[in-house]
Amino acid sequence: MALLQNPSFETGVPPWQPENIPNAVGLQTFSGGFPRSGGFVLAAQTNTSGGSVRQDFPSNAPSVFAFAWVSSWSTPVAARLTLWDGGTSIDVPFTAPTNPNWSFITNTMELANPGQMRQVRFEIYIFTTNAFLLVDSANAF
Repeated sequence: MALLQNPSFETGVPPWQPENIPNAVGLQTFSGGFPRSGGFVLAAQTNTSGGSVRQDFPSNAPSVFAFAWVSSWSTPVAARLTLWDGGTSIDVPFTAPTNPNWSFITNTMELANPGQMRQVRFEIYIFTTNAFLLVDSANAF
């Protein structure tokens, strides 16, 4: 069962939201940018390196597998897909290629205390400033 809501951004940005340095992060959806699936993509940018976008979801599974298709509007974007289980995290750095090319990024995390319901976080940190990171079909299982 898919764990994230609005994974292809067809209904706008929510429940996705800025997290790290939230005032530096801009999020919008648009139908340009050669979407990987559906008609829309998330376009995220930050004016301060390390700004992020995230979604929290409940899980009691022993592990979580997360993925996203990523691209960039005009210049490659350095970023990191991080999964959080409380104060523990697993990072996967990546560089999103320039549109219309897409890269498939994945991350897997063993969760502490399987069977216990808790909030897990899917978060993408953006390190290239003033450039659009395009995200589509982001989800976790």
